[in-house]
Amino acid sequence: MGVAMARKVIIVIILTTLPFVVYSFFVLFSAINHAAQIALQEPFCIQVPAKRGYKEIGSIFDLAGLRMLSDGIKNHAVLVVGGLSNPHLYHWSYWANRFVEGAYGPPPIYCKPRVAFFKNLESPFLDSKDEINFAFHGYRFSIPRSYDSRPEWPNPDTLMLTAKAPEFTPTNGVLCDEHLCNMIEIRFEISSRLEAWRSVPDDGHRIENLGETNGLVKQRVWVKGISSPSIQYFSLDNRGKVKTIILCFEETDIQCLHTFEADGITYGFHHMPTDITEWRTLQSRLVRLFGIFVGMVKQ
Repeated sequence: MGVAMARKVIIVIILTTLPFVVYSFFVLFSAINHAAQIALQEPFCIQVPAKRGYKEIGSIFDLAGLRMLSDGIKNHAVLVVGGLSNPHLYHWSYWANRFVEGAYGPPPIYCKPRVAFFKNLESPFLDSKDEINFAFHGYRFSIPRSYDSRPEWPNPDTLMLTAKAPEFTPTNGVLCDEHLCNMIEIRFEISSRLEAWRSVPDDGHRIENLGETNGLVKQRVWVKGISSPSIQYFSLDNRGKVKTIILCFEETDIQCLHTFEADGITYGFHHMPTDITEWRTLQSRLVRLFGIFVGMVKQ
């Protein structure tokens, strides 16, 4: 290639890439300036989409060009202003080239607001290799990554973990093995499932009472059109509402689904039928585990 040809190629490359470079810096400075204008003297932070959920930006260049572009489900970027107990959320709009009030979800917050945010990007507030930190449903969580925690949104009422009963040891994201499902569901409400999942005598169900087992009512359930029955265990609160329900098959090698309510939160998990005798211990253990993860209680 001659010198003249090489010069032409360089010029073409420059002319082709220059608009993208200019646009990237235009977006970068727009995001920085507008975030600072909105926050004024309040603490703030910015998070951008990650492989799962969001992540706090580690550099101002995370705001450049199309680097904030989402997968169509998450916000392009979320500006969090104020304290985590009552934050004000804004999302980045490429169309308006600014942060717009409100955020779809609202999303879990993976960044920590602080004054002079852009001067403290390389800070200890970023997630460690061993734990993931986020605010969700009014709580601040610090959860070991081995639990593979997943806040469910845009309906922000459920937190999913992968851990194996009866000890609730983390499984590093492994959901199920041959006989036991390791998913734990924590709903920040009293779920309608507690009542809906209890079978009662009607045209489609025949109920056989089997007495009581360790403080739980035990019943065999025959469903119309299904030859094999199932077993349900449940307890009621002082209002006659279901507080704990465990659904099992009669086979001893298939896991049961265990759901219960404690302090306005509904927990759901799986365990083997042999663990039913320890149902109170399992529930207490899971509630304590949740408490360990909570760094800032709801205000």
